[in-house]
Amino acid sequence: TGNNIFITFTAKKKMKTEVFLEITAGLQKAADLNVTESVVSDNNGRGVWVEKMRSDVHIHRSTVQRNNYVAGVHVNWGSGNINITHSDISQNFVDGVNITYGGGCQNISWSKIEDNVGMGVATWINETTINTPVRQEFILAYSNISLNYDIGVLVGNFCGPSIVNVSGNYFESGHYIGLEVLSCWRDSILEGVLPGLMNLQVGHNHFQRNTGVAAKLAP
Repeated sequence: TGNNIFITFTAKKKMKTEVFLEITAGLQKAADLNVTESVVSDNNGRGVWVEKMRSDVHIHRSTVQRNNYVAGVHVNWGSGNINITHSDISQNFVDGVNITYGGGCQNISWSKIEDNVGMGVATWINETTINTPVRQEFILAYSNISLNYDIGVLVGNFCGPSIVNVSGNYFESGHYIGLEVLSCWRDSILEGVLPGLMNLQVGHNHFQRNTGVAAKLAP
């Protein structure tokens, strides 16, 4: 949109309304949290926990391991972009990465998601959120997903126009399903879901020695 910002707000009739607006402008997207070249390990709670994100979370060249509650990396509420690159997320209780929020772009690439007690990566779209993303996109590329005790990667309930691209990964020796993708389970007409379909691309992956099926699409 260049230098233009258009904002529309509609209030209920005969209701006193106060609106607070905060705008951060700059040459680049402002990050809610940036974790770079760090070690986050052996904590009794989550390793990295972000609530009500608004913009961007980036974990780069970092190790997140042996954290003992919910997930090594946990994002809930809000919406925005999540990038996990060149990182090692392993041996966490329960999930390695758990993303439950209003949506946005999630990119996990060149990373190891290994030996977590729950799922390796779990992405859920929170249907009750007030946050609405501009784009809905999930990319998993050039990563190693192995030895996780539940589903290796779960992509859950994307509705409306979206992109899911899982390419160039190794799904090895998992204790359950390697990759599971859930379709939209909402009534698109009654609930006002934006018209459009999910564009699913799964290519050039290696699925080896998983206890369950390699890939599952449901329902």
